[in-house]
Formats: sequence, C-alpha cells, structure tokens
Amino acid sequence: MSYRINPRLSPKTCTCGVTFLGGTTAKYCPACREERTRQRDREKYQRKKAGTARSLGSAGICAICGKQYTVQGGNQKYCSECSIAEDKRRKNESWHREYYGNPEKRRRLLERAKQWAEENRGRMAEILHRNYEKTKDARNEKRRKRTGYKLRPLGRTEICPKCGISFTVTERNQRYCDKCRQKRLD
Repeated sequence: MSYRINPRLSPKTCTCGVTFLGGTTAKYCPACREERTRQRDREKYQRKKAGTARSLGSAGICAICGKQYTVQGGNQKYCSECSIAEDKRRKNESWHREYYGNPEKRRRLLERAKQWAEENRGRMAEILHRNYEKTKDARNEKRRKRTGYKLRPLGRTEICPKCGISFTVTERNQRYCDKCRQKRLD
C-alpha cells in the first residue's frame, strides 16, 4: 500500500530539536505532542479533583458585576451584559486606538496584503472564478426575481410591449417583436 504525502506538510523543527513534517500550525513532533497531551490531561484531572474545573452549562460568577451566569466557554469570565461592555472598553483603550489609528501601520498592512495579492494573482483568480461559478445561478435567479424578468419558453405567443402585436418567442430573452427589435438595433 502506498501513502500519499500531503503537499501542505512542510519540514518543522520541534522545541526538542527534532525535524518533522507538519502542517501550518504544528509546533511539536509526534512524541512531544503526545507528552504535552498527557501533561494537559494530568492538569485537567488535578483541576477537576481540586474542584476548580468548570464544565459547560455550569454556573459561573461574573468577574465585574458578581451576577451568576451559565458557562458557555472555557475562558468565559463575564456575563453577557458585562462582556459587551468589556469589549467596548477594550476597543477604546489607547493601545487599540494607537494600533488601528496609526496610518503608518495601516499603510504597511495594506502594502503587505497588496503584495500577497500580486504574488498569488493566479490563485486568487481561480478562487474567485470558482466562487462565481458556484453562485452564478442563484445570483441570476435573485436578479430575475428582483427585476421581474422571466426567461420565456420558446414557441410561446407573447404581446410586444411597444406596438401591441402578438409574436412567437424564438429566443429565451426575447421581449419585443421582430420589427420593434430591429428598430431598437438600428
């Protein structure tokens, strides 16, 4: 049996010095990763044994207002009202304003994004085309509904909106009789 090598894997160096093939987020070789998993499980067991571990759905106390809330995530510290207020407060902090308000940093970020787009132009075009092809029919259908445009069945008799004469539809997008269509083209 032959195995395919994943093209996204690249050589990585572990903290122990071993070189291994890993994905974009890999930090540890398989042996170190296994050891870290064991260590994490031991710590979790100790927290559970000491009674400091929280499970999802259990009750927690808000660090700001002291109100009780239902735990929805492992790092949750605040109730829903205080978390919204805390997010607003963080966004107004000086480092946030300095980082996002600094035109030089913003310019560098934009230049880096532009450079990446230039280097990966073919890939981006392929992705955009693939997305366009996937959603083309749905977009056209939405546009037809919005504008009231309908594809007419071939051979159906219609009335020309310009002159009022009835005509037989010979093309799916035909709206006018042959005379009026010819006048529009001239």
